[in-house]
Amino acid sequence: MNKKIITSLLAAGFAMSSLPVLAKVPEEIKGTKYEEPVSVLAAFKIMNGDENGEFRLDDTIIRSEVTKMAVTALGMQDAAESSKGNHDYLDVSEDHWANGYISIATGLGLVEGDGDGNFRPNDKITYREAVTIMVRATGYEQSALQKGGYPSGYISVASENAMLNGVSGTSEKEISRGNVAVLTNNALETKKMEQTGFGDRPSYSVVDKTLLSDNLSAKKITGQIKAVGKMTLSGVSPVNDDSVMIGNEIYKSEYNANDLLGHNVIAYVQKDKYNEEHLILALSNKQTNTALDISPELFRSIETKNGVDVITYYEGGKSKTASIASNAQLIYNNRNIDYDKAKLNIQDKNAYISLLDTNSDSKYDVVFVTEYENIIVESATSSKITGTNQKVIRLDDIDYKLYQGFNEIRPTDLRKWDVISVVKSPTDDYHEIYMSRNTVKGKVTSITKNGFKVDGTEYITAAEFDSAVSLGDTVEFCLDVNSKISAIKNVAITVDSYGYLTNAYTSENGDTSYVKLVEKSGEKATLELASKVKFNGVSTKAEDVVKGLEKNTLIAYVKNSSNNISEIDTAIDKSNSGTIDTDNFTLNKKLEAVEYNSGTSKLGDVRITNDTIVFDASNIDNISVGSKSLFADKQKYTGLVYDMTEKLEAGVVVITETEYTPDISSQSAVVIDISSGLNNDGEDTDIVTLLVDGKETTLNAKDKNILVKGNGAKLDLGDIIQYKTNSKGEIAGIRVLLDIDAKDTEFINEPIDDMTVVYGKVEKVFDDSLNVSVNGASAKNYEIDNNVRIYSIDSDASIKGVEVAEFGDIAVFDEDDNNRIFIRIVNHNVKEVIIVK
Repeated sequence: MNKKIITSLLAAGFAMSSLPVLAKVPEEIKGTKYEEPVSVLAAFKIMNGDENGEFRLDDTIIRSEVTKMAVTALGMQDAAESSKGNHDYLDVSEDHWANGYISIATGLGLVEGDGDGNFRPNDKITYREAVTIMVRATGYEQSALQKGGYPSGYISVASENAMLNGVSGTSEKEISRGNVAVLTNNALETKKMEQTGFGDRPSYSVVDKTLLSDNLSAKKITGQIKAVGKMTLSGVSPVNDDSVMIGNEIYKSEYNANDLLGHNVIAYVQKDKYNEEHLILALSNKQTNTALDISPELFRSIETKNGVDVITYYEGGKSKTASIASNAQLIYNNRNIDYDKAKLNIQDKNAYISLLDTNSDSKYDVVFVTEYENIIVESATSSKITGTNQKVIRLDDIDYKLYQGFNEIRPTDLRKWDVISVVKSPTDDYHEIYMSRNTVKGKVTSITKNGFKVDGTEYITAAEFDSAVSLGDTVEFCLDVNSKISAIKNVAITVDSYGYLTNAYTSENGDTSYVKLVEKSGEKATLELASKVKFNGVSTKAEDVVKGLEKNTLIAYVKNSSNNISEIDTAIDKSNSGTIDTDNFTLNKKLEAVEYNSGTSKLGDVRITNDTIVFDASNIDNISVGSKSLFADKQKYTGLVYDMTEKLEAGVVVITETEYTPDISSQSAVVIDISSGLNNDGEDTDIVTLLVDGKETTLNAKDKNILVKGNGAKLDLGDIIQYKTNSKGEIAGIRVLLDIDAKDTEFINEPIDDMTVVYGKVEKVFDDSLNVSVNGASAKNYEIDNNVRIYSIDSDASIKGVEVAEFGDIAVFDEDDNNRIFIRIVNHNVKEVIIVK
């Protein structure tokens, strides 16, 4: 019964029985006049469906197929198999699939050829031809000949013996497969005619035999199914797992009749070679049974009214009621238990109700409740199954059956993310477990009352599902055996925005939670969280999300229609492997002092595109957001790379540290003045005026920690530096080449490759060169061409201590003037000369 509840509601294949299972009759025949005839013929293998299991009952049928049906109805399929390879007809080859059947049927006089040696096996058969074959199969050949022969005599005899009941067609027209099924089924139950007198005047009589009883060793019975294995009605003892009780008789059963417990049935049993009867088909007798299935989505309430328990449910959008008989029998999870009204309340449960009225009094006297628990498999061994929620089923402690569809499987066949639906017996000692590996992938196009629409198709959520899902999410849902959504296997992140999180907190009264972040626009924002947030794919209370967030990190988030954050994801760290994961918010790389190449637009081996979002978090108190232009050529950066594409293009880069170190191309600059002031963002910073490239230039510092010397003192008039600016044109890094406070200390330095700084005394001046000594060492000559910038510094001057100079202003060292020369050399070429007094 329970399987019927579930499969009929959601076409899932929940096989609530440990009995072997036969293939079910296709949906195409259910509720039609063909349901019983085709079911019977399929059970006896007289009629088969196509490769998809469909019978195509409106299609026509060919002569060889009907011949095979007649021979099988006579129980002679083994003889047909032995007769393969005969040459009865020119157009039936030795390897024709119906060769044996046609040979046997010819020998029995059921069929004949066209007079030219052909059988025409693939010709469509007519109504009168099919009737003739079945009349002959039931032994009425002589009676038909006496009534006029072919075709009228055969049709007349068939009509007199009820073989044509329910059969539609016209004598000379082709007959459909469905009508042949009805005709053949009628023939099975027609009393046969046999020869009873022999000699010169043979006689024929109708005998108390049928093809069903005599040829197939079977019989048709009616009665109520009272027990199927351990499933029983009240007061009935269980039978063996491979047996069924109908009325007071017990039959072996290869047929899965568990969905018919309590039903009045029309059944067919067949004797085996040991004379033991087996149930091969049972059909609910619709004239005496009324069944009603109720799912949790349709269930509304169970109440007692005037001493009668009444279930209220929805059907077709209308509220309806179902009354329970006072002596109703309750079958809960395959076991008969004392009636308990509470068990019928399936609101918000993984459960189904099926009601059965077997005496047509408008009250349901058998109530089936199937309640199950879904577990998402994390791992499985032969002794236990562990769920992702750490739920454990210890298989050594229970009796159980584990199914995938209709097939029994082993626990070790389970995989991670399989959904198992566990039906526990009332005593918890027996579990029937049904595995589903079905998933649905697609975009969430609607959020409905009971679930979600994925690409327009609605899926209902199971009771345990508690994950936040937003419109537009691209998801992969795990489905249970009833095709209900049980879990999210995967979510392709739908990002409204990225943000650099600086704080997360809950209000003092605990009512509202907030995050502070820098949005990808560069704006600082304080955003409220929805009461429940999908945090890394799991529905979580807002205050718990706050507890789970780390400050100063990048997040991906989604806002709902109220502009509150409904989703937050922190990145999955795959930086060790550098794995590309386009379905998830991912940290792909951690960079340590990696150089940017503006020619290739690469930061190390990572491509930086115009779409790359760059968060500069090198100063945590002043986070800025930009794009590709934030990176400077040959500058080294430390940071994090997120959401890389397969082309190694960065989605987001967070710079945590920048080596704003001037390179050899940076010109020497002399400090004229330094002061405090506000930058373009209204923030307090240092402002410096420099003499560089022959001109005075005033620039803001990135912050107040930039324009300092090695001893921590601020730059001063006369200091010689190189500097590097960021994308905002602010000085972000400097190199002090000469500290004016140490102007009496001579040196030769090589601060970076290919650059040399000389500071010493001029020994001699030539037309285009200088001899310079350092700390009394031998003088070296330095050629000064016309392109060299020359400045002078007078640290004692009261008015203008820094200015542009000329080659002619350079003088030999004079102790009274205490003058020295500063020379910067790049690749053996002098770039700047600065006179220092």
